[in-house]
Amino acid sequence: MPKRAEVHLFGKNSYIPNPRYKGLLTKKLELLVTDLGEEKRFSDKHFATNDTGDNGLDLIAWTPMGDALNGRLIVFGQCAATAEWVGKQHTSSPDAWRGIMSQLSDHTNMCFIPFDFRRHDGSWYKEPSIHNAVVVDRRRILDLTGVLVGGHASETAAAAWAENLLYPAINNNRATAKADL
Repeated sequence: MPKRAEVHLFGKNSYIPNPRYKGLLTKKLELLVTDLGEEKRFSDKHFATNDTGDNGLDLIAWTPMGDALNGRLIVFGQCAATAEWVGKQHTSSPDAWRGIMSQLSDHTNMCFIPFDFRRHDGSWYKEPSIHNAVVVDRRRILDLTGVLVGGHASETAAAAWAENLLYPAINNNRATAKADL
């Protein structure tokens, strides 16, 4: 995304001190619709009164265009850390969100997975598993963060990146994930 892009977590994350989207799902959705300049297409009765979930959306990003009009560069992202990522990639797709809000233009759907989804030659491991989404696997994550430069690890970038990781949060999430298994 461009440097001036707005990038926010939409899914639950107790380690972000002041998240933009928090509380009841309906309130988060209303704020998202407003942020994107779109029109609301859902009713509060469509969701449980105590739903604080994310409706299948973990990350939201958009590029401000100098006005409040709809029709801008928007990315919806889903993060998945298990083999079920194939099905989860649909939860952030334009089709999954048409009942939530108007969409002058389809957003880009991205699915972030923390494992290497490649064959030995660098091609996708099982390309038919990718369904109208931009998959960001481990290699792409490392490249986008600058840890990989020209296919080789950058010690300086890796060290700087590691300094910014919230290890207590990661370890707590690992314990939660292990308990869920």
